[in-house]
Amino acid sequence: TTTPLVEGFHYYTLQIDGATVADPSTMTFFGSGWENSGIEIPAADAGFYAAKQVPHGHVSEQSYFSTVTGKWRRAFVYDPRLQYEYQGLTRRGCLNDFAPMLFR
Repeated sequence: TTTPLVEGFHYYTLQIDGATVADPSTMTFFGSGWENSGIEIPAADAGFYAAKQVPHGHVSEQSYFSTVTGKWRRAFVYDPRLQYEYQGLTRRGCLNDFAPMLFR
């Protein structure tokens, strides 16, 4: 038993026969230098961060050659204009999800 926790993420461990262990029935997180269990106390404004059904654009992965590193690199590019265009192209039979990038 513990006192009420403030909102946010908290690490915790269990004491079993004198050994400190992570809770085997939950996910394990690495924090404070060893593996712990974690619990999140929801914030009053948690709804602000929750996923909502809103119009979305398209995120594409673009490859480019970096003159700084001398190697090919990748970048993720968000384009709000491709929301409807992307859906239409995939319905017309593009071979994969990345094919609409070729039609720009």
